[in-house]
Amino acid sequence: MRADREIYRALKLYREELLRRFKEERTREIVVEVFDDVAHQFAMESMLREDREGGDVDEV
Repeated sequence: MRADREIYRALKLYREELLRRFKEERTREIVVEVFDDVAHQFAMESMLREDREGGDVDEV
């Protein structure tokens, strides 16, 4: 789904912006962990939604 890809791209951009802002290593690690978890969950929900709708599952 195009909207899902746009949301995923926005999440990645926001993650990169936070990494630019935070310089402390532990804070950067937390940002990466949280955003990687969110991105994974978002991708799984997107694939499940596509599967329920009977469409092909595109990689996000």
